[in-house]
Amino acid sequence: MLTNLSYLIIIIVLIIILSVIWFGNSMRLLFKRLNNIFSFAVRRIYYSKRKYNFHSIMCCRNVILSPDFEEEPEWLQILKKELDRLPLGQMVFNPPSEMKQGKKERLTLRISRDTNFNILDALKGNGIPKVEEIKISEFMKVRLNGENFEITQLNEEQQIVGYNEYTEWAWDVLPKKFGKLVLHLKVTLRIRLPFGEEVKDHPIIDREVKVKVGIVYSLKIFIAKNWKWIITALIIPIIGWSVKMLIMNK
Repeated sequence: MLTNLSYLIIIIVLIIILSVIWFGNSMRLLFKRLNNIFSFAVRRIYYSKRKYNFHSIMCCRNVILSPDFEEEPEWLQILKKELDRLPLGQMVFNPPSEMKQGKKERLTLRISRDTNFNILDALKGNGIPKVEEIKISEFMKVRLNGENFEITQLNEEQQIVGYNEYTEWAWDVLPKKFGKLVLHLKVTLRIRLPFGEEVKDHPIIDREVKVKVGIVYSLKIFIAKNWKWIITALIIPIIGWSVKMLIMNK
């Protein structure tokens, strides 16, 4: 025997089906509506303590209402395939462990597709170079930043990574304060897809630099910031001394 609740569910389902057919909605909407109805019915049956097995009903609901649209979207599958196919190359970055406040130094990063290529040839900079493996793409973007550093980019952030060679990024870096400072290197992959372009950042590379005090540079900065106060402090005593000398000479 069908209960009043069962009749209600059947009527609601029929109404939804007729409305979907009438307004021309897709099967995706139909599955979604049916899913909501089944969920509502299951909750009502469970809380009204009917003689149904709740877990069995939930299992049937999941089997019946699992249409193809719950699979991964095509664009996500394509993106995963593109990420998996990215080759391993090599990268070298040579920040120094120590710098001097106010003294500019050259920092260089190189990336090559060929892991056997001599990426260290004529590398500029005083830091000890460290070669690492890294996933690469045809187009890559590299950015260097750090608090209390004056960083001058010497070439384009975004460059093509070619074959049988390396691609180089270089910066002139000047520490403005002394103490333990940190440089942050961000390497970004640009991935071309049929529907556009996506980017993926490698984990940020942090390099700690111990900066020694630069006495001359610190003095220049102090004068530049406090020249009004310094001039005032010098002029007032000179004026006072001049007035005193005039009075004594009279």
